[in-house]
Amino acid sequence: MGIKLLAPSQTTGSLLTAVTVGNLVFLSGHGPDKPAGGQITGKVGKDLTVSEGKAAARLAGIAVLGALKKEIGDLNKVKRIIKVFGMVNAVETFKQQPEVINGFSDL
Repeated sequence: MGIKLLAPSQTTGSLLTAVTVGNLVFLSGHGPDKPAGGQITGKVGKDLTVSEGKAAARLAGIAVLGALKKEIGDLNKVKRIIKVFGMVNAVETFKQQPEVINGFSDL
């Protein structure tokens, strides 16, 4: 797909980016890491449009894939992603969270 995966950010405290149990890998939460560094921040509906929120969710997906690759070495080993849990930082009246999270799911 031509996507460059970034090395996962250093974690602080006791947070682990990935844990393997048997043949399953559990990944911690990841934010929308910008390729040039930093993260996209702000609330959808105030600071970000739905399209920008969707792009941020896609970047979060890329960050997750980077952590997964670091954990298992080769993404060709992945047979299926079982569950994705996403949270959208949005204004109180915002109702398009599924559309924003689709930026991750569509990836």
